[in-house]
Amino acid sequence: MGPFSARREARRLALRLAAAGYPVIVIGE
Repeated sequence: MGPFSARREARRLALRLAAAGYPVIVIGE
């Protein structure tokens, strides 16, 4: 798994938190 895959997982987690109702701020996108 390369760094790209890790970033994809991080973004997926952020989307999951957003769906849970948490304020998610994505920096660097």
